[in-house]
Amino acid sequence: MTNVTLHPMTIILPYRRYSFLYIPALYFLVLLDVVMYAVMGLPFASDYRFSLVLMFTVAALLCLTRRKWLQIVFSAILLGVQVFTCVANIIAYTTLAEVFSWETITSLENAAGAAKSVTIPLWFILPLIAIIAGYIVGVVLICVYCKTPRQAVGRAWQTGVVCVLLAVGLLTNNLAYSTLPAYDDTSYVQNLSNKKFIYDTFYNRVQSFKLFGSYSYYLNNLLQIVGAYSNREALRNFGIDVQTELQPDTVGYDQIPQLHQGDNLIMILMETFEREAINPITMPNLWNFMHQSCYEVDGYYSIERTCIPDYLSQTGLHALNYEMWSKYRQVEIPFSLANMFKRAGYTTSVFHDGEGSFYSRNQLHTKALGFEHFYDYKTLGEGNYSNECFNYNRDEDLFVNNLERMAPADQDFYSYIISISTHALWPGYDISTRYPDEFKLIDDNLAALKALYPWLSSTDPDEVQIIKNYLAGTASFDQGFGVLLKRLRETDDLTNPGKKLIETTAIIMFGDHYYYAQPQAVVPENDNPAELLGNRCPMIIYNPYASSPEQPDVTYAANTLAKQPQSLGQTIQRFTATMDIYKTACSLFGIVTDQQITYGHSVFADQPSVGIGYINGAIWGITDGEPWRTTDFQTFWGKTLTPAEIDAVVPMVDKTYRCIMANMVLLETNNFKYMSKCTDGRAYCLLA
Repeated sequence: MTNVTLHPMTIILPYRRYSFLYIPALYFLVLLDVVMYAVMGLPFASDYRFSLVLMFTVAALLCLTRRKWLQIVFSAILLGVQVFTCVANIIAYTTLAEVFSWETITSLENAAGAAKSVTIPLWFILPLIAIIAGYIVGVVLICVYCKTPRQAVGRAWQTGVVCVLLAVGLLTNNLAYSTLPAYDDTSYVQNLSNKKFIYDTFYNRVQSFKLFGSYSYYLNNLLQIVGAYSNREALRNFGIDVQTELQPDTVGYDQIPQLHQGDNLIMILMETFEREAINPITMPNLWNFMHQSCYEVDGYYSIERTCIPDYLSQTGLHALNYEMWSKYRQVEIPFSLANMFKRAGYTTSVFHDGEGSFYSRNQLHTKALGFEHFYDYKTLGEGNYSNECFNYNRDEDLFVNNLERMAPADQDFYSYIISISTHALWPGYDISTRYPDEFKLIDDNLAALKALYPWLSSTDPDEVQIIKNYLAGTASFDQGFGVLLKRLRETDDLTNPGKKLIETTAIIMFGDHYYYAQPQAVVPENDNPAELLGNRCPMIIYNPYASSPEQPDVTYAANTLAKQPQSLGQTIQRFTATMDIYKTACSLFGIVTDQQITYGHSVFADQPSVGIGYINGAIWGITDGEPWRTTDFQTFWGKTLTPAEIDAVVPMVDKTYRCIMANMVLLETNNFKYMSKCTDGRAYCLLA
């Protein structure tokens, strides 16, 4: 009889057997979004199911491997990304009322500066630390106590569970999408708050983030970047085909603009400039020029980030959901101001004393916008410039070292100048050693400046420092602008004998956005970036052919100034937005503009304007002195527009969004370059 030795059965406890599911669970059960939305002051995403499906799908994919170290690494990366985007969104929404996107990774230096100005609540920091600590402790415990024997692990059921999770996720996502309301095919306005339209077109990133949660938002954002997300197809679903919708008799650009010989243009983007920053103490040159020789547009509001006014002012185009510098810097825009002036024989140049690759300006301006020359700090001499352009470079140096390039006497020119001295002067920076004369000017006139800017009387030294930094930056800009004015006034225009350059050069100046360095702006009205009235910027226009009180009106035949003669030094009371700058420049030179893919109006025109906001992706306007927004057709004080008021503004809003959507498709397909003259000579139409 053979003796049989019976071994006791090895019992593998469930927590050891299924431990590979624990690490993904630690990842997808950590709902940082809940805390993030609360800190941002937003209600939790109403359609978060789209993000929840993605979270479960990612967790299921992680379960495909039984190697704990792989699960640990991938889970840690995903958790780290989630923590990063949560903090980035809080910073972006607090400072600019927008949300973080993958494209802005290229400008992290700016984000780091903005982070210094944001106070994140302690009640958010503590849960954040607890979540990270809990993840680390959980991983350690799993690795120590859940050592699953290799032979006890099966693969078939594991794969089955993953397949079931993926199938359920796909079905849930499709069901969720099918419940979204259908488009209204009669008007864009009816779809501005339509969830399906927002999901399909991704035209309003902030609304997409608010409605569908961060996971859905970042997936769509990524798909757009890699080119897998097509607005063209989404718009065709809406019933719009740009190439058949645009009408040839209203589409086009001047092949060779009929510019007057010797008439020049200088356009200046005044970085981070509030209207109230212009005063006779620290900015006497611009103050006097504005009040004696120019039109000031009182009612210009810009809620755009710098790169958008860069593009919008030069093309009259807007695409709400695109970071222009990242993907579309190679798109050819034949009717940009630079390209039109260049075809007319002008020399075209950009001047910026920052580092040219920031926002890819050196590529965007020379490729898409068509400027011949781009001069940044690296071309402006040794010793006075730094690539830390937010804090140290002086606008005065920019003007002094480029006078002959900015305003050449022997050729027609279009010069576009981008200032920098006032940009991102965050708390903690002391720039007094770089701006000694400007700080002396401020200190010598401190009592008068305190009357203008109450923040200078603050008991917080950081608040006082940041306002002094900003005023010093504006003073540096003013000194540089004064040098340019002196050249224009004293230099003979060799292409127009008998005249000085100031007599043949139009000047357009505008701010890109308010002073968003928190905790305060220059004046209290500008301390809320989400409100339109908190974004009042300067817009100043000098037309050398405009009327003066002593001489009759002399304007170009195609200039809308001829319809409304103005006196020099006059203030124009009008709601105006960044979209109007391009049309204003064109009106000064009699350039015929495209009416279907460019929009806005000259500030001298009779038509009312509406504004487009990169922030929150909304259309803004003012009716009877009250600003309203299209997200809910309410005023900024919660009053709903009357049916009659809504009927009055709907055509303007609808036309504007129709232009936006056309632009989005033309950007995707790079079809601007196919715009050419029609065979019957009527205009210029899209051929392909």
